[in-house]
Amino acid sequence: MERTLLSGLRTIALGAVVLGMGAAVNAAPITIANASFETSVGLGAAPAVGYLEDAAGHAWINNGEGDRNAPTLYVRNNPDNIISNVDGSQFLLLLPGVHGEAYQNLSASVDTSKTYTLEFLAGGAQSAGAIDGGYLVQLLAGSTVVASHAQTAAQLSVNTMTNQTLNYTPSLTDSGAFTIEVWRMGNDSGTDKVDAGNITGYLGLDNFRLTETAVPEPASMALLGLGASALVMRRRRMA
Repeated sequence: MERTLLSGLRTIALGAVVLGMGAAVNAAPITIANASFETSVGLGAAPAVGYLEDAAGHAWINNGEGDRNAPTLYVRNNPDNIISNVDGSQFLLLLPGVHGEAYQNLSASVDTSKTYTLEFLAGGAQSAGAIDGGYLVQLLAGSTVVASHAQTAAQLSVNTMTNQTLNYTPSLTDSGAFTIEVWRMGNDSGTDKVDAGNITGYLGLDNFRLTETAVPEPASMALLGLGASALVMRRRRMA
């Protein structure tokens, strides 16, 4: 009887471990079109900048002063290595002097049984001179900002990109399709979307990645607890 019980508990423990491992690695990517800005309009001979235009099917939309007539968010190629660790050959260049926004509406919507992670590369892209101001990246569900990440120039690595991460755990009332927004911020506190007229220097962003991870169901969590209890009981009997 005791052997049968221990055998059953060991089976439960093994199942719990397997479920726990599955939950930990069950991260799936969500499609972000032109996530590394390898497609643009009007990109001339290198080094040069091109435009982001949704009308050309490039997914990202320039808004505010970021339209084609007065853009503040360009796509730039990188043959002069103004910034390292670029994914591919181009990146999103955030200029000083004017404010602006680029955004992309995604087809994926919030699933409250999952958690989400948005990652991207960011760095100061300036070969000489000072960099100030900053950037703001926001993740929206419907029209609601559910996660955001801002950095000032003082926090950025100059001439190299480093990975940035923001996490989002939905509430039961969250709903709607995702939108990613990118802003060139107009002050050193990283809070002003309106006035970027006094800032200098260039910032670079690249390689946006959004993943979703399933949250273990209550039954799976209970099984994990049973498995842990079984292992404790076994160790006590062996002691």
